[in-house]
Amino acid sequence: MLGGLIIPRVIESIGWQNGYRVLGLSFLLLSLPLGLFVIVNTPMEVGLLQETAREKNDQAQAPRAIPGVTFSTAIKSPVLYLLFAGLLFLGVPSACHTPGYCLRVGIPHIVILALFLK
Repeated sequence: MLGGLIIPRVIESIGWQNGYRVLGLSFLLLSLPLGLFVIVNTPMEVGLLQETAREKNDQAQAPRAIPGVTFSTAIKSPVLYLLFAGLLFLGVPSACHTPGYCLRVGIPHIVILALFLK
């Protein structure tokens, strides 16, 4: 969400090629440490059992039903479609295009930032 405010200004100041290089580098600097330190390789790293040990435990216990709404009930619910429409028509345009438009019409960066952080 803040990228819509920051990246256009970076592109204007250093050019589009260097601006996208900065964007790519910042993506790497943010995602690489998360990928290295947050993603786990084995279940034992987070205190879980291996798949074979879990299968042995599951055979000994009776299966449990997962609580929640079934797919057929959810697909018939108007709430699902209202949620989808709200995310599609309200979330995406305002987060992606409104900051750029506000900048073009002369609204200061700090005002846009305050509006979108509320």
